[in-house]
Amino acid sequence: MKKLSVLKAVVTGFWLWVFSLGLEVVVLALPITSAADGAGTIVNQSGNQFDIDGGTLSADGANLFHSFQQFGLDANQIANFLANPDLSNILGRVVGGDPSIINGLIQVTGGNPNLYLMNPAGIVFGQNASLNVPADFTATTTTGIGFGNNNWFNAFGANDYQQLVGNPSQFAFDLSQPGSIINAGDLAVSEGNSLNLFAGSVINTGTLTAPGGTITIAAVPGSNRVEISQEGQLLRLEIEPPRDSVGLVLPITPGNLAELLTGSQENLETGVEVTPAGEVQLTDSGVIVPNETGVAIASGTIDVSPPLTPPYQGGEQRIGGEVNVIGTNKVGLIGANIDASGANGGGDVRIGGGYQGQGIIPNSDVTYISQDSVIEADALTNGNGGRVIVWSDQTTHADGNISARGGSNWGDGGFVEISGKENLVFDGNVDVNAAFGLDGSILFDPANITIVAGTGDPPAAANDNQLNADVPMGDLAGQILAGHGGTGDFQISTTKLGGIAGEVLLQATNNITIADGVSLNFVNGSGSITFTADADSMGGGSFMMNTGSSVNTSGRNLTISGATVNLQSITIGGSGNLNVTATGGGINGSGAVSVGGTTTLNANSGDITLNSVNNDFNRVSVDKARNVRLNDINNIELGATADTDISENLIVTAQGTITDAVGENLRVRGATLLNARKEAQEGNPEERFDITLDNAHNFNRVSIDKARNVRLNDINNIE
Repeated sequence: MKKLSVLKAVVTGFWLWVFSLGLEVVVLALPITSAADGAGTIVNQSGNQFDIDGGTLSADGANLFHSFQQFGLDANQIANFLANPDLSNILGRVVGGDPSIINGLIQVTGGNPNLYLMNPAGIVFGQNASLNVPADFTATTTTGIGFGNNNWFNAFGANDYQQLVGNPSQFAFDLSQPGSIINAGDLAVSEGNSLNLFAGSVINTGTLTAPGGTITIAAVPGSNRVEISQEGQLLRLEIEPPRDSVGLVLPITPGNLAELLTGSQENLETGVEVTPAGEVQLTDSGVIVPNETGVAIASGTIDVSPPLTPPYQGGEQRIGGEVNVIGTNKVGLIGANIDASGANGGGDVRIGGGYQGQGIIPNSDVTYISQDSVIEADALTNGNGGRVIVWSDQTTHADGNISARGGSNWGDGGFVEISGKENLVFDGNVDVNAAFGLDGSILFDPANITIVAGTGDPPAAANDNQLNADVPMGDLAGQILAGHGGTGDFQISTTKLGGIAGEVLLQATNNITIADGVSLNFVNGSGSITFTADADSMGGGSFMMNTGSSVNTSGRNLTISGATVNLQSITIGGSGNLNVTATGGGINGSGAVSVGGTTTLNANSGDITLNSVNNDFNRVSVDKARNVRLNDINNIELGATADTDISENLIVTAQGTITDAVGENLRVRGATLLNARKEAQEGNPEERFDITLDNAHNFNRVSIDKARNVRLNDINNIE
């Protein structure tokens, strides 16, 4: 095998881990040596094992600190941190300026403390890297770990170890371009514990395991500070000026690859390579990884599912753990398998941010999920499905498979959100079904949504070029993460949307549009369907069904809202209900609306005009409107769910009876025109029907066009 001796690269926040195509990288696994800085760390080597002793304790004796000149392991080597039962945390720093190349075992013996390893120059876990630790493990390229009261374990310089009491809660990334972490190993912590990788950029091509615990991959740009909430291990990102103990420039930049790649006979596979053009890419998929900070890539396995068989360390409730893959710039799942399932309930998965981009978790600009990626947060036996959030502040492209199913014996489906604040492309699959419970919910939440026909292979909605209009179609697979991406809005096919049996929530800050001639037919299911345009209530978004379009919910409830609402053909069979709200304009419809249950209409100060002769409403409640015009091919019952308040005129034409709901009252401030007849046609004579409105109504003026028997009740004068 040809050896690489000297390769030069410029490190700019995200290392260019240099590979020649078809060759294995030759790297140096640095030994473990203590730093001569007064920390008192002692390293004793016995064969392949390095026993790490000594160090300095905090005042309460709960935290033990080590300082290393360099820290690395070859395959089959062991770094053994010696602990005692009184320790809560062991923290080690690497001050020599070289990255830590770890291809062996890191373990803790003699106690049950958490272990922190800090090297600002970067950390690489090779394919043979593994852990044997009793509690949490955190690897980070931060330049300081904070303990509160502005007390810091600094990566460089002096530390007041006596003051560093309590649990670590902050990580300071003071370098403008922090070092990176690559994991190709099999890193695992014990049940219920946490596994964290915090760096300027993070790539995982290996396996991360925390049964019933928490795994967090966080890519943090320079001059930022991260806070950890001990409950749930959630991260808060704060922009802070660089800091060190004496206000000087920190004496480190991430080391160049020439130093990393010389002088070793060992082969280290990481699943990352550099193309002849100098681009960093994942070896298996060929996906280009941006050479910048704030990038988190997961392409291996991330598993927080608890054990299915005893012994159980975390109690009898077998609920999936928590996974966070976050980065302020770009987040990608490339051939990733994330498992947060549990026998008694699914866990929580956050990719790119939190629910609707809210909360304390940092949000990515761009989030991508490849077609071969899988996220599972299922209840396997008894219990409810989990919660999966996929978010970006700019563009989200989700092609993978996501499930949050209810248990096979009992339990409801979970919740899945797939959202891009500005742009969203979805051509994946989501399953929130429940065999013996209520189906779960799915939320899409971009700026604009267009529902298009689901024909072709791929479906017409799979507009990959929305992410970056300047990228040639043939190059999309390799460059999906390379730019913030263009100006497209979210398109979803009828095939994808209509096939969701669980609750469907489509929210757009602007418009939701069903394209010309598109038929959106939903499968049978227990989940309701909600279309919310103008979700930010700024008055600029409408729900629009274009000419010839139709919606059939198969009996499921349908809720539609927007500043204005334009309807075409809607069919809701069985006892399903329709609720339509226009917050800033009117509700208009020229297509036939057929509803087996109750139709509730609210146009505030706008008009309602649903005048298709083929409408079949059954029961209609008009909450508020200016002018209302309703046609019905059969009987119609008014005021079904609430008192009706119409500021101007009401026109109702039915080919059946017109009645009022028990206890519900109509108030019409203008004129009311009622017509209850079926016109003569094909030799059949005209047929007239009864009008019975005998609740405590307030009509003002009433005109009866044609009817059989009429009974009206008014609490005031009637004209």
